[in-house]
Amino acid sequence: MVDPTTGLGRTITLILRNPWQLLNPEEFAGRFSWTYPTEAQATVRRGKAGYTTGRYLTVFFNLPDELNEAMFPLTFTVESDRQDIENDPIGNLLVTSGSSMFVSGATRIQYLKTVTWRQYNEEKTKENPNNTIVESDGRKIHRVRCRFLTTTSVPSGTLTTNVKIRNPYFDDIQVSFLRETGRNFPEIEEQ
Repeated sequence: MVDPTTGLGRTITLILRNPWQLLNPEEFAGRFSWTYPTEAQATVRRGKAGYTTGRYLTVFFNLPDELNEAMFPLTFTVESDRQDIENDPIGNLLVTSGSSMFVSGATRIQYLKTVTWRQYNEEKTKENPNNTIVESDGRKIHRVRCRFLTTTSVPSGTLTTNVKIRNPYFDDIQVSFLRETGRNFPEIEEQ
């Protein structure tokens, strides 16, 4: 590109790539503060949440291993189609509003989850539960956790809620959870 009046020019090279993929999105009934559900917990709690107001649920997704420091901090926008969840008081999500991912032209309540470069590169521990690195089958994975509470109850029958997660570097992902009248889940005892 050359400015014809000054003769000054600059060459700009753009490298385009397909969006990254967020991996293994899952939702579980309960408050998982620093652990991941055991196989037994996952069997009972995957894709579910309690039916009354104030019941805990946790959404997990994994980040790819090859991300560049220039991409950070990463901020993910999370929205429920039914607007029936809120940030768990011990959670670290920010509340905002923005253009809905579900209803065209609408402004909806959304939550922001930020992951820093340090969190991306450090091991998750009980003392540092927002770090992302955990071991699974002998390899490192970068697991992100978002904790919520339900804000409504299900008076009868069942209700499915969809939750989308968005970031401009990644393809959108969605998880769903079912709430069934009369079904709550006991608190999680993390070791």
